[in-house]
Amino acid sequence: MWGLAALLQFQSSRFDARLAPDGTLIPLDEQDRRRWDRQQIRLGERCLAAGHNAAGPGRAIGSYLLQAEIAARHARAPTFADTDWHAIEQLYAALVEITGNPIVRLNWAIARSFTHGPQEALGIIDRLGDSLGDYQLLAATRADLLRRAGRTDEAAELFRALIANASTEPQRRLYRRRLAECVAS
Repeated sequence: MWGLAALLQFQSSRFDARLAPDGTLIPLDEQDRRRWDRQQIRLGERCLAAGHNAAGPGRAIGSYLLQAEIAARHARAPTFADTDWHAIEQLYAALVEITGNPIVRLNWAIARSFTHGPQEALGIIDRLGDSLGDYQLLAATRADLLRRAGRTDEAAELFRALIANASTEPQRRLYRRRLAECVAS
């Protein structure tokens, strides 16, 4: 229960920074962290501490507490560059172990891309195709990793497909911007 409460506080603390005034999605690496709600982050930290106290020493912690730990690492970093990606990667690895969830594995791959590079993460997500099928965020993650790896022609092709299949205008705007970045490079 404490883990879920902490997770909700950390996630909702970023709400105001996730969208531009025109509704365009703002990726985590571009969010203005000054707009994150510090009071909610403090509440999240208290719930997280209570969750760890409730679990007790030497006891396994649940998936919500792990997810809250991941969100806390983001909240504690003053900038995206200061994010403790090694800790986040390890927390996701533990979460993969206890859940086996392919979406969690996708998130682990994203974290791993910041510790071991986008090329390694591409190898991980390429193996997720069978379990995630046409999950849009798999394709979006692949496109972004290709862009970050300098494989902009491949990324542009995927961003074009994502634009055509996006279910919302804010998604299309983000994908168009990423496409323009690929074409410009």
